[in-house]
Amino acid sequence: MPDPITPDDLYGPSSTPVPEGQPVPQVDVAPAPAPAPAIPVEETPEIINVSPPKPKGSVLSSIGLLILFIGLFVLGVWLSSYIRQYFPGGLVGLTPQQQQVATAPAATPTPTDPMASWKTYQVLNSTTKLAITGISFRLPADVLAPTCDTTTCMSQGTYLPGGTRFTIAPRGSGQLLADFRGSAISDVGGVVFTATDTTIAGHTAKLFTGSFNGKTAGGYGFSQMRGYMIAVSPSLSLEINHFVPNGVTADFAKDDALFDQIVGTLVFPTTSVIPVATSTPVPATTSGY
Repeated sequence: MPDPITPDDLYGPSSTPVPEGQPVPQVDVAPAPAPAPAIPVEETPEIINVSPPKPKGSVLSSIGLLILFIGLFVLGVWLSSYIRQYFPGGLVGLTPQQQQVATAPAATPTPTDPMASWKTYQVLNSTTKLAITGISFRLPADVLAPTCDTTTCMSQGTYLPGGTRFTIAPRGSGQLLADFRGSAISDVGGVVFTATDTTIAGHTAKLFTGSFNGKTAGGYGFSQMRGYMIAVSPSLSLEINHFVPNGVTADFAKDDALFDQIVGTLVFPTTSVIPVATSTPVPATTSGY
């Protein structure tokens, strides 16, 4: 058993002695306070930075941007090479063959012939119904081929797109119609057309026009006509015209422009022609219309 704790042990030696033989008073000593419990320290977990996987969409976007950049680069190179040829020194670095190609002038497009599809026809002799050598004309592909206007075939005719009647007829020696030279040009009733001198393909000719109700050599009526009498040789001439038959609604102006194109396709034999003055009226042919 341990010795009892004395006051001297707690407070040091007392100045007041304890009488001998008396018991030493017991002093209660409070027990030492228990130490405070230790607070556990939480350890901070180590954070590992793990990047999430990239979504597929971002990968495709990256590929798309890469392709776009490559395309822009190629386009830039092409534009650079194209533009440099228009500036001084733009051909530096090219071979002589490349420079020749780069400096070659652009080819001029060949103009398209608007009459390339037109068809060629020959004028028929009104007596024999055979083609007259050296005389021809052309018509658009969508215009029907001319046919004999009468059983005797004194003229050939067809319709133009605007509704007017186109006719062509030989006149003079060996033909059913008389040569126009030596007479004024009129309808069968004697109404004279307005006529002016001109030339067609180097041949002397008469341009005749009329806007009146007249009749043709075949006895058929018309309301408007325009045509040419052309001297082909000393004994042969050619009449070419178009007119509006009575009772027919036609676009005369439209067909008149086409008619001039047709006249421009006439081909004649190379024979000199002696012009003859006109006097008394001679009825204009009109293909029996």
